[in-house]
Amino acid sequence: MTHSLTVAIAIDLTTVALCALVAFKVARSLLHPAAMFLVCHCYIVTVRLFQLKSGMRPMTYSFEWPVTVGEVVRAAIASDIALVAMALGWLAARYWGERRVVANEQPKIMLSKARLQFAGILAIVLSCIAIMLVGPAGLRDERLVAGTAESSGYLLAAAGWTGWGFCLLHYIYGFPPLLLATTVSVLFASMMFSAFRGIVIIPLVFLIILFLARRQQKRFPVGLLIAAPLLWIIWLPMKPIFYSLQQGDQVDVAMEKGIDTAFHNFGRENGSGIDFQFLDMIGSTMTLVDLHGQHLWGASVAPLFVSPIPRLIWPDKPPLNQYQEELDIPSRAMAKLNMTAGLVGECYADFGWAGIVLIPLLISVAFTTSYLRLSGTNIFSPGCLLYLIFLSTFMQLYRDGLVSAVWFPFVHCAPVGWLAVSHWLFPPRDWQVHKEPELVQSYSITGRT
Repeated sequence: MTHSLTVAIAIDLTTVALCALVAFKVARSLLHPAAMFLVCHCYIVTVRLFQLKSGMRPMTYSFEWPVTVGEVVRAAIASDIALVAMALGWLAARYWGERRVVANEQPKIMLSKARLQFAGILAIVLSCIAIMLVGPAGLRDERLVAGTAESSGYLLAAAGWTGWGFCLLHYIYGFPPLLLATTVSVLFASMMFSAFRGIVIIPLVFLIILFLARRQQKRFPVGLLIAAPLLWIIWLPMKPIFYSLQQGDQVDVAMEKGIDTAFHNFGRENGSGIDFQFLDMIGSTMTLVDLHGQHLWGASVAPLFVSPIPRLIWPDKPPLNQYQEELDIPSRAMAKLNMTAGLVGECYADFGWAGIVLIPLLISVAFTTSYLRLSGTNIFSPGCLLYLIFLSTFMQLYRDGLVSAVWFPFVHCAPVGWLAVSHWLFPPRDWQVHKEPELVQSYSITGRT
């Protein structure tokens, strides 16, 4: 097994290096999807392979039938194939669609400053109302807040909209110290009462991407080298801190326990190990699909089409992870344990090895084409706002699967996603270029990085 891990690491590093070279050739900035795709792959795949090589064991988390090294290696190879397909998508979109891109083209519709302000304030108010309606018990249920199998949808997601309200204000005003300090304080408070780390991490990722989009310097953003490790430091201990607070510990005690669990037991299942075992979950899913005996042919996303129907009307509405429940066996109850199949695992479940090539290729083409069409466009256009929120939530798509491509931008991040769409459904009467000239600066999603 050590030999197979060595081979898998060699294949993975070669794949990452080749795809990074492609990214360096085709990507104009860090806002090109290639950067996010590579980061997600290295986090899910490369880091995990090196952990196993160092002597850590595959996931045994509440499984009667533990995951084997061979399954993880197969998942790594499948993820490498998916990354190559994504790199082909960058090239295809670049050489097929770039000729039609008009640099600095004036958007036909500009974001309304008044609508941005209203949406930001409304998101904060609705979040406070949702927190009061859901109550402490609802906020402390990780399954509910995360919007997974047992989620009731918008009400519970709205409890995490406070940070998005402040993100919309940053979209207008940039990063003045007072607003930034308030936003950080609000996100820190959110971390204290919610089991779902996404309500803190995703807004922070969005703010970093927004900062890159607004900056005018051509130099590499050195601050990014500080911000990325800070996000990592926040991410790992958040869940143990929350559980400690839930047990009634004081904040200082909870912080101490969270740091000890996340960093002193780094990579182990009694510590931060579950945060590095998504590759194991992909491998487990692929095995469960083989045992199931047939592929799903796209049925994994079917529950998404009925998700807008309230459970009060349809109590037995299929959960978003219904296909995982169908794949579950008693010795590997992944859906019951609220585990995810990942994008690669779901692609395999739907179409086998062909899906591992085709679906990531299509996702890559969609992201890259959007980037190229918006490249040089003023960021105060609905398209740019929508692209930035999709890019910010890509980690959830890669980690959790295809449903997250809709669920996160339009449910968990609904104040941003639907605000952008509203400008196409109900265009402002007048272009903001005439009314709000400060919004029409030379900012564009190329970000000059």
